[in-house]
Amino acid sequence: MNGIPEELTYAIIEDDTDMSYNFIGESGRDKPFDGATYMCILMNYLDNNSLGADAMGVDKKPFGHYQGVESGIGFIWKTAGFPLTNARIRASAFDRRMNKHMLDIKWDSPKV
Repeated sequence: MNGIPEELTYAIIEDDTDMSYNFIGESGRDKPFDGATYMCILMNYLDNNSLGADAMGVDKKPFGHYQGVESGIGFIWKTAGFPLTNARIRASAFDRRMNKHMLDIKWDSPKV
């Protein structure tokens, strides 16, 4: 099995909000994951396997495009891609929730 399948399932979620500060003392509430894409680690393995010697690491900057032949609509997208590795899932309640929803597996998980 190589490459990304032709059909993918996407979900748009509400981003966490947290306090942020800069070096001159300003603060505010920001969304730390703004513009990020989270991927199932299996997708990362398939993607890297299809690239052979050009395989990349875990975190990527995926780039894609769409062209609607009938509608004439098209777009290009680029995002920061973060596969949900075991280390990330263990370290972050946000990533545990994301993984649970992404895989749609019914299991008992700690309250987060």
